[in-house]
Amino acid sequence: MKQSLHRYLGISLVLVMPIVQSCSYIGPNSVKSDRRNYNDVLQKTNSEEILLNLVRMKYVDTPSFMSVNSITSQLSFSASTSLSSTKTTNGIADGVNTLAKTIAPSFTVTDNPVISYSPLQGDEYIRELLTPLNASILAFLGSSGAPKNVILKLSLTRINEVLNAPNASRPLPQTAPQFEQFDELLFSLDQLGQKVQIGYSVVDNKSLPTIRFEADALNTPVGKNISRILDLAPGINEFVLNSGDIKVEDAIINVKMRSMLGIFYFLSHSVRVPAEHEKLGWVAKTINADGSAFDWNRMTKNYFNINVSSEKPSNSDIVVKYRGNWFSVARNDLPTKRTLTLLSQLLALQSGTVIKPPPTLTIPLN
Repeated sequence: MKQSLHRYLGISLVLVMPIVQSCSYIGPNSVKSDRRNYNDVLQKTNSEEILLNLVRMKYVDTPSFMSVNSITSQLSFSASTSLSSTKTTNGIADGVNTLAKTIAPSFTVTDNPVISYSPLQGDEYIRELLTPLNASILAFLGSSGAPKNVILKLSLTRINEVLNAPNASRPLPQTAPQFEQFDELLFSLDQLGQKVQIGYSVVDNKSLPTIRFEADALNTPVGKNISRILDLAPGINEFVLNSGDIKVEDAIINVKMRSMLGIFYFLSHSVRVPAEHEKLGWVAKTINADGSAFDWNRMTKNYFNINVSSEKPSNSDIVVKYRGNWFSVARNDLPTKRTLTLLSQLLALQSGTVIKPPPTLTIPLN
Protein backbone atom coordinates (compact mmCIF):
# COMPACT_ATOMS: atom_id res chain seq x y z
CA MET A 1 0.00 0.00 0.00
CA LYS A 2 2.82 2.36 0.99
CA GLN A 3 4.68 1.58 -2.19
CA SER A 4 1.58 2.37 -4.24
CA LEU A 5 1.08 5.69 -2.46
CA HIS A 6 4.72 6.63 -2.94
CA ARG A 7 4.43 5.77 -6.60
CA TYR A 8 1.45 8.08 -7.11
CA LEU A 9 3.06 10.89 -5.15
CA GLY A 10 6.12 10.55 -7.35
CA ILE A 11 3.98 10.76 -10.46
CA SER A 12 2.20 13.84 -9.14
CA LEU A 13 5.51 15.60 -8.47
CA VAL A 14 6.67 14.81 -11.98
CA LEU A 15 3.46 16.37 -13.35
CA VAL A 16 3.62 19.47 -11.17
CA MET A 17 7.32 20.25 -11.68
CA PRO A 18 6.95 21.57 -15.26
CA ILE A 19 4.13 23.82 -14.07
CA VAL A 20 6.17 25.17 -11.17
CA GLN A 21 9.11 25.75 -13.49
CA SER A 22 6.84 27.74 -15.81
CA CYS A 23 6.32 30.28 -13.00
CA SER A 24 9.66 31.82 -13.91
CA TYR A 25 8.25 32.66 -17.33
CA ILE A 26 4.88 34.02 -16.19
CA GLY A 27 6.30 37.21 -14.63
CA PRO A 28 8.08 38.46 -17.77
CA ASN A 29 5.29 37.25 -20.05
CA SER A 30 2.67 39.05 -17.98
CA VAL A 31 4.40 42.37 -18.76
CA LYS A 32 3.64 41.84 -22.46
CA SER A 33 -0.10 41.77 -21.83
CA ASP A 34 -0.55 43.69 -18.55
CA ARG A 35 1.48 46.75 -19.52
CA ARG A 36 -0.40 47.11 -22.80
CA ASN A 37 -3.77 46.55 -21.10
CA TYR A 38 -3.14 49.12 -18.38
CA ASN A 39 -1.76 51.56 -20.94
CA ASP A 40 -4.84 51.21 -23.15
CA VAL A 41 -7.21 51.70 -20.23
CA LEU A 42 -5.38 54.78 -18.94
CA GLN A 43 -5.33 56.38 -22.38
CA LYS A 44 -9.01 55.64 -22.97
CA THR A 45 -10.22 56.79 -19.56
CA ASN A 46 -8.13 59.98 -19.81
CA SER A 47 -9.91 60.93 -23.05
CA GLU A 48 -13.27 59.99 -21.54
CA GLU A 49 -12.60 62.13 -18.45
CA ILE A 50 -11.82 65.16 -20.61
CA LEU A 51 -14.97 64.61 -22.66
CA LEU A 52 -17.06 64.09 -19.51
CA ASN A 53 -15.85 67.39 -18.04
CA LEU A 54 -16.59 69.24 -21.27
CA VAL A 55 -20.13 67.87 -21.15
CA ARG A 56 -20.47 68.78 -17.47
CA MET A 57 -19.41 72.34 -18.22
CA LYS A 58 -21.92 72.57 -21.05
CA TYR A 59 -24.58 71.95 -18.40
CA VAL A 60 -22.78 74.42 -16.07
CA ASP A 61 -21.94 71.55 -13.72
CA THR A 62 -18.67 71.45 -11.79
CA PRO A 63 -15.77 69.70 -13.56
CA SER A 64 -13.66 67.21 -11.63
CA PHE A 65 -10.38 65.49 -12.45
CA MET A 66 -8.85 62.38 -10.92
CA SER A 67 -5.20 61.54 -11.43
CA VAL A 68 -3.94 57.95 -11.49
CA ASN A 69 -0.69 58.13 -9.51
CA SER A 70 0.44 54.53 -9.58
CA ILE A 71 -0.58 51.00 -10.44
CA THR A 72 1.02 48.12 -8.58
CA SER A 73 0.25 44.72 -10.05
CA GLN A 74 1.03 41.72 -7.84
CA LEU A 75 0.90 38.19 -9.23
CA SER A 76 0.23 35.24 -6.91
CA PHE A 77 0.63 31.58 -7.85
CA SER A 78 -0.86 28.37 -6.47
CA ALA A 79 -0.45 24.76 -7.58
CA SER A 80 -2.13 21.59 -6.39
CA THR A 81 -2.89 18.03 -7.42
CA SER A 82 -5.83 15.76 -6.71
CA LEU A 83 -5.90 11.94 -6.67
CA SER A 84 -9.11 10.06 -7.45
CA SER A 85 -9.87 6.38 -8.00
CA THR A 86 -12.75 4.60 -9.67
CA LYS A 87 -13.58 0.90 -9.15
CA THR A 88 -15.59 -0.88 -11.81
CA THR A 89 -16.82 -4.52 -11.99
CA ASN A 90 -16.71 -6.45 -15.23
CA GLY A 91 -20.19 -7.86 -15.64
CA ILE A 92 -19.12 -10.58 -18.04
CA ALA A 93 -16.27 -12.06 -16.04
CA ASP A 94 -17.42 -12.40 -12.45
CA GLY A 95 -14.96 -11.38 -9.84
CA VAL A 96 -12.83 -9.30 -12.20
CA ASN A 97 -12.64 -5.73 -10.94
CA THR A 98 -10.87 -2.74 -12.48
CA LEU A 99 -9.40 0.07 -10.37
CA ALA A 100 -8.64 3.31 -12.23
CA LYS A 101 -6.64 6.03 -10.49
CA THR A 102 -6.45 9.63 -11.83
CA ILE A 103 -4.01 12.38 -10.88
CA ALA A 104 -5.22 15.92 -11.81
CA PRO A 105 -2.74 18.80 -11.38
CA SER A 106 -4.08 22.40 -11.23
CA PHE A 107 -2.31 25.73 -11.40
CA THR A 108 -3.75 29.23 -10.71
CA VAL A 109 -2.32 32.70 -11.39
CA THR A 110 -4.06 35.67 -9.74
CA ASP A 111 -3.46 39.36 -10.52
CA ASN A 112 -4.08 41.68 -7.55
CA PRO A 113 -3.57 45.29 -8.72
CA VAL A 114 -3.50 48.23 -6.31
CA ILE A 115 -4.34 51.58 -7.91
CA SER A 116 -3.67 54.96 -6.27
CA TYR A 117 -5.83 57.96 -7.25
CA SER A 118 -5.40 61.65 -6.48
CA PRO A 119 -8.32 64.05 -6.87
CA LEU A 120 -6.93 67.25 -8.40
CA GLN A 121 -8.06 69.92 -5.97
CA GLY A 122 -6.83 72.58 -3.57
CA ASP A 123 -5.82 76.20 -3.98
CA GLU A 124 -2.70 75.50 -6.04
CA TYR A 125 -4.62 73.41 -8.55
CA ILE A 126 -7.44 75.98 -8.86
CA ARG A 127 -4.90 78.76 -9.24
CA GLU A 128 -3.21 76.92 -12.09
CA LEU A 129 -6.54 76.29 -13.81
CA LEU A 130 -7.50 79.96 -13.55
CA THR A 131 -4.10 81.42 -14.48
CA PRO A 132 -3.88 82.47 -18.14
CA LEU A 133 -1.42 80.55 -20.27
CA ASN A 134 1.69 82.33 -21.41
CA ALA A 135 3.25 82.75 -24.83
CA SER A 136 6.00 80.24 -24.00
CA ILE A 137 3.41 77.45 -24.18
CA LEU A 138 2.46 78.68 -27.66
CA ALA A 139 6.11 78.50 -28.70
CA PHE A 140 6.62 75.09 -27.11
CA LEU A 141 3.61 73.53 -28.84
CA GLY A 142 4.33 75.32 -32.11
CA SER A 143 7.92 74.09 -32.22
CA SER A 144 6.74 70.55 -31.45
CA GLY A 145 4.57 70.49 -34.57
CA ALA A 146 1.10 71.16 -33.16
CA PRO A 147 -1.19 72.84 -35.74
CA LYS A 148 -0.93 76.63 -35.52
CA ASN A 149 -4.59 77.37 -36.20
CA VAL A 150 -5.81 75.03 -33.44
CA ILE A 151 -3.25 76.31 -30.89
CA LEU A 152 -4.18 79.93 -31.53
CA LYS A 153 -7.92 79.28 -31.67
CA LEU A 154 -7.98 77.46 -28.34
CA SER A 155 -5.59 79.61 -26.35
CA LEU A 156 -6.01 83.21 -27.50
CA THR A 157 -8.76 85.70 -26.71
CA ARG A 158 -6.97 88.57 -28.47
CA ILE A 159 -4.00 89.12 -30.77
CA ASN A 160 -3.12 92.80 -31.06
CA GLU A 161 -6.59 94.32 -31.51
CA VAL A 162 -8.26 91.25 -33.03
CA LEU A 163 -10.74 89.47 -30.72
CA ASN A 164 -11.30 85.73 -30.51
CA ALA A 165 -14.51 85.25 -28.51
CA PRO A 166 -13.25 86.55 -25.15
CA ASN A 167 -16.67 85.95 -23.56
CA ALA A 168 -16.44 82.23 -24.42
CA SER A 169 -13.91 81.69 -21.61
CA ARG A 170 -16.66 81.63 -18.99
CA PRO A 171 -20.00 79.89 -18.49
CA LEU A 172 -23.31 81.35 -19.64
CA PRO A 173 -22.16 83.77 -22.38
CA GLN A 174 -25.33 85.65 -23.29
CA THR A 175 -24.27 87.53 -26.42
CA ALA A 176 -22.71 86.19 -29.62
CA PRO A 177 -18.89 86.37 -29.61
CA GLN A 178 -16.69 88.39 -31.95
CA PHE A 179 -14.43 86.07 -33.88
CA GLU A 180 -14.88 86.58 -37.64
CA GLN A 181 -11.76 88.67 -38.19
CA PHE A 182 -9.72 86.28 -36.04
CA ASP A 183 -10.89 83.37 -38.20
CA GLU A 184 -9.90 85.32 -41.30
CA LEU A 185 -6.43 85.72 -39.79
CA LEU A 186 -6.18 81.98 -39.06
CA PHE A 187 -7.23 81.18 -42.61
CA SER A 188 -4.50 83.44 -44.01
CA LEU A 189 -1.86 81.97 -41.68
CA ASP A 190 -2.90 78.50 -42.78
CA GLN A 191 -2.50 79.51 -46.43
CA LEU A 192 1.10 80.52 -45.78
CA GLY A 193 1.81 77.00 -44.53
CA GLN A 194 5.45 76.47 -43.58
CA LYS A 195 6.30 80.07 -44.47
CA VAL A 196 5.18 81.05 -40.99
CA GLN A 197 6.41 79.36 -37.80
CA ILE A 198 5.65 79.72 -34.11
CA GLY A 199 8.54 78.79 -31.83
CA TYR A 200 11.55 80.18 -29.97
CA SER A 201 14.16 82.64 -31.19
CA VAL A 202 17.15 84.28 -29.53
CA VAL A 203 16.41 87.99 -29.17
CA ASP A 204 18.83 90.20 -27.21
CA ASN A 205 20.55 87.05 -25.92
CA LYS A 206 17.26 85.68 -24.61
CA SER A 207 15.21 82.76 -25.90
CA LEU A 208 11.77 84.23 -26.50
CA PRO A 209 8.52 82.99 -28.07
CA THR A 210 8.18 84.37 -31.59
CA ILE A 211 6.22 84.14 -34.79
CA ARG A 212 8.50 84.12 -37.83
CA PHE A 213 7.67 84.75 -41.47
CA GLU A 214 9.94 83.74 -44.33
CA ALA A 215 11.50 86.52 -46.35
CA ASP A 216 8.92 88.25 -48.58
CA ALA A 217 6.08 86.08 -47.14
CA LEU A 218 4.38 89.23 -45.86
CA ASN A 219 4.69 90.81 -49.31
CA THR A 220 2.40 88.21 -50.90
CA PRO A 221 -1.35 88.93 -51.13
CA VAL A 222 -1.99 86.57 -48.21
CA GLY A 223 0.85 88.11 -46.21
CA LYS A 224 -0.43 91.62 -46.87
CA ASN A 225 -3.82 90.58 -45.53
CA ILE A 226 -2.13 89.31 -42.33
CA SER A 227 -0.21 92.60 -42.01
CA ARG A 228 -3.45 94.55 -42.45
CA ILE A 229 -5.38 92.55 -39.86
CA LEU A 230 -2.60 92.71 -37.25
CA ASP A 231 -1.40 96.20 -38.23
CA LEU A 232 2.19 94.97 -38.52
CA ALA A 233 5.09 97.34 -39.06
CA PRO A 234 6.61 96.96 -42.54
CA GLY A 235 10.02 95.41 -43.12
CA ILE A 236 9.93 93.07 -40.10
CA ASN A 237 9.67 89.28 -40.49
CA GLU A 238 10.03 88.14 -36.87
CA PHE A 239 7.83 89.27 -33.98
CA VAL A 240 8.09 88.49 -30.27
CA LEU A 241 4.84 87.13 -28.81
CA ASN A 242 4.15 89.06 -25.62
CA SER A 243 1.52 87.73 -23.20
CA GLY A 244 2.38 90.12 -20.35
CA ASP A 245 1.63 93.80 -20.07
CA ILE A 246 0.97 95.38 -23.45
CA LYS A 247 4.08 96.76 -25.16
CA VAL A 248 3.87 99.13 -28.09
CA GLU A 249 6.88 98.19 -30.20
CA ASP A 250 7.19 97.38 -33.89
CA ALA A 251 8.70 93.92 -33.38
CA ILE A 252 6.15 92.78 -30.79
CA ILE A 253 2.74 91.16 -31.20
CA ASN A 254 0.68 91.36 -28.02
CA VAL A 255 -1.48 88.37 -27.18
CA LYS A 256 -4.01 87.81 -24.43
CA MET A 257 -4.49 84.17 -23.53
CA ARG A 258 -7.15 82.01 -21.95
CA SER A 259 -6.73 80.06 -18.75
CA MET A 260 -6.96 76.28 -18.87
CA LEU A 261 -10.47 76.52 -17.43
CA GLY A 262 -11.28 79.13 -20.08
CA ILE A 263 -10.23 76.73 -22.84
CA PHE A 264 -12.49 74.04 -21.40
CA TYR A 265 -15.41 76.47 -21.28
CA PHE A 266 -14.63 77.65 -24.82
CA LEU A 267 -14.91 74.10 -26.18
CA SER A 268 -17.82 73.11 -23.94
CA HIS A 269 -20.12 75.64 -25.63
CA SER A 270 -19.87 73.60 -28.84
CA VAL A 271 -21.02 70.32 -27.25
CA ARG A 272 -24.30 69.27 -28.80
CA VAL A 273 -27.18 68.49 -26.45
CA PRO A 274 -30.69 67.07 -27.01
CA ALA A 275 -33.27 69.67 -28.06
CA GLU A 276 -35.37 68.67 -25.06
CA HIS A 277 -32.61 69.76 -22.68
CA GLU A 278 -32.51 73.17 -24.34
CA LYS A 279 -36.27 73.52 -23.92
CA LEU A 280 -35.99 72.55 -20.26
CA GLY A 281 -33.38 75.27 -19.73
CA TRP A 282 -30.65 72.84 -18.69
CA VAL A 283 -28.12 74.63 -20.93
CA ALA A 284 -27.61 78.31 -21.66
CA LYS A 285 -28.53 80.03 -24.91
CA THR A 286 -26.30 82.58 -26.58
CA ILE A 287 -28.20 85.18 -28.60
CA ASN A 288 -27.27 86.97 -31.85
CA ALA A 289 -27.99 90.66 -32.31
CA ASP A 290 -31.21 89.79 -34.18
CA GLY A 291 -32.49 87.65 -31.31
CA SER A 292 -31.75 84.28 -32.91
CA ALA A 293 -29.73 81.58 -31.17
CA PHE A 294 -26.00 81.60 -31.86
CA ASP A 295 -24.52 78.30 -33.08
CA TRP A 296 -21.22 77.73 -31.28
CA ASN A 297 -20.25 75.05 -33.78
CA ARG A 298 -19.51 77.86 -36.22
CA MET A 299 -16.34 78.50 -34.23
CA THR A 300 -15.13 74.92 -33.89
CA LYS A 301 -16.63 73.06 -36.85
CA ASN A 302 -13.28 72.22 -38.46
CA TYR A 303 -11.58 70.71 -35.42
CA PHE A 304 -14.04 69.88 -32.64
CA ASN A 305 -17.32 68.00 -32.95
CA ILE A 306 -19.14 66.17 -30.14
CA ASN A 307 -22.16 64.05 -31.04
CA VAL A 308 -25.11 63.19 -28.79
CA SER A 309 -27.56 60.29 -29.06
CA SER A 310 -30.05 58.41 -26.91
CA GLU A 311 -28.40 55.07 -27.76
CA LYS A 312 -24.75 54.18 -27.26
CA PRO A 313 -22.98 54.66 -30.62
CA SER A 314 -21.12 51.75 -32.16
CA ASN A 315 -18.68 53.87 -34.19
CA SER A 316 -16.93 55.62 -31.31
CA ASP A 317 -13.95 54.87 -29.09
CA ILE A 318 -14.50 57.92 -26.85
CA VAL A 319 -17.98 57.92 -25.36
CA VAL A 320 -19.54 58.93 -22.02
CA LYS A 321 -23.06 58.81 -20.65
CA TYR A 322 -24.48 61.90 -18.98
CA ARG A 323 -28.02 62.97 -18.13
CA GLY A 324 -29.42 59.89 -19.82
CA ASN A 325 -27.68 60.47 -23.19
CA TRP A 326 -24.47 59.34 -24.87
CA PHE A 327 -21.87 61.94 -25.88
CA SER A 328 -19.19 60.73 -28.24
CA VAL A 329 -16.44 61.38 -30.76
CA ALA A 330 -16.76 59.49 -34.03
CA ARG A 331 -13.99 56.97 -34.65
CA ASN A 332 -13.03 58.61 -37.95
CA ASP A 333 -13.18 62.19 -36.57
CA LEU A 334 -9.43 62.72 -36.54
CA PRO A 335 -9.52 66.54 -36.05
CA THR A 336 -11.54 66.20 -32.84
CA LYS A 337 -9.24 63.45 -31.55
CA ARG A 338 -6.27 65.70 -32.28
CA THR A 339 -7.91 68.56 -30.36
CA LEU A 340 -8.55 66.32 -27.35
CA THR A 341 -4.90 65.22 -27.42
CA LEU A 342 -3.79 68.86 -27.51
CA LEU A 343 -6.16 69.65 -24.64
CA SER A 344 -4.63 66.84 -22.59
CA GLN A 345 -1.13 68.16 -23.30
CA LEU A 346 -2.12 71.71 -22.34
CA LEU A 347 -3.66 70.49 -19.11
CA ALA A 348 -0.45 68.63 -18.22
CA LEU A 349 1.77 71.59 -19.14
CA GLN A 350 -0.26 74.13 -17.19
CA SER A 351 -1.12 72.18 -14.08
CA GLY A 352 -0.03 68.57 -13.88
CA THR A 353 3.72 69.09 -13.55
CA VAL A 354 3.75 71.93 -11.02
CA ILE A 355 1.24 70.83 -8.41
CA LYS A 356 2.21 69.03 -5.24
CA PRO A 357 0.19 65.83 -5.21
CA PRO A 358 -2.77 65.92 -2.79
CA PRO A 359 -3.61 62.98 -0.53
CA THR A 360 -4.11 59.83 -2.53
CA LEU A 361 -6.91 57.33 -2.53
CA THR A 362 -5.60 53.77 -2.81
CA ILE A 363 -8.00 51.06 -3.93
CA PRO A 364 -7.02 47.37 -4.00
CA LEU A 365 -8.87 45.38 -6.65
CA ASN A 366 -9.73 41.81 -5.71
